[in-house]
Amino acid sequence: MVDTLAIGASAINAYRQSLSTTSNNIANVNTPGYTRRDLQIAEGFPVAEGTFQFGSGSAAISVGRAYDEFIEKALRDSTSDLEVNEPILKYTNRIIDIMGSEAASLSGALDRFFNSAEQLSTDPRSAALRGDFLSASEIVAGRFNDLALQVDNIADESETALRDSVDEVNAITSQLFKVNQQLNRRDSIHLQPPGLLDQRDTLLRDLSALVKIGVRELDSGQVIVNFGGSGRGFEIVTNLKSKDIGVFSSSNSGGADLRLLLDPSGAKRPLPSAVGGTLGGALSFRGDVLRPVRVGMDHLAKTFAAEVNNVHRSGLDGNGAFGKDLF
Repeated sequence: MVDTLAIGASAINAYRQSLSTTSNNIANVNTPGYTRRDLQIAEGFPVAEGTFQFGSGSAAISVGRAYDEFIEKALRDSTSDLEVNEPILKYTNRIIDIMGSEAASLSGALDRFFNSAEQLSTDPRSAALRGDFLSASEIVAGRFNDLALQVDNIADESETALRDSVDEVNAITSQLFKVNQQLNRRDSIHLQPPGLLDQRDTLLRDLSALVKIGVRELDSGQVIVNFGGSGRGFEIVTNLKSKDIGVFSSSNSGGADLRLLLDPSGAKRPLPSAVGGTLGGALSFRGDVLRPVRVGMDHLAKTFAAEVNNVHRSGLDGNGAFGKDLF
């Protein structure tokens, strides 16, 4: 005969554990990385009496996580797409500020230079007008040098930020590999400690803020992580090892050609530059904004100096001799 009191007791015990799980969820509502837990309740082992099977109540089987792989992937991808804009906007706005500053603008210095040249053309023998012209020339040269120095400072800061991001990526991938090693102790993800899986997903989210990643989850809960997104073929974390990434620049470029390498101490495979996250944003800024600004300023300075020097050499000084280069 089935014990009805035992059935009731099993139900009370199962839902007591369910209440405990709910209480734990409430207690950790603000805990970073915590995923809501779900208690799995199943029917107790039936009791056979003659030709009949009678239920024996219910029992708590396991505590799992309220986890959706596709939602998690969408969150990581959205984070990468959002974070890629942060360094681009940050450093581009600084370049816009120094270029548009009235106190340090190049356009104001050029206007003064051409105005003084026009005034000097009306009375080339005037010592005062010659002095104004030379002063305006020095101001133009100084503005070019000041702007170049400030752009170089921004370039140095963006390179430092880029290298810091690379160090962060390597630190996170190393931690992910250690988590993979712990997950390797069990064959099924359903048997893994929820807290360990939470740690894994937190690391993946932090990594996605730095670079776009592709994640493949194994049956055990271990992850294979691809740099730059799924299907790119650049595995930085596997169930067997993790690989560092490094920054490469030719010795004579002054950091103008920064590139990423996979396994810099080994195979040294070149990595793509459009990789999302703050790391991809720093690379995009240097390639799409910083490099054109530097090239444009160099071209403007060289063209301006060459044209002015050409005109200056064709003129005569106060002693009737041909002029020399002004810049």
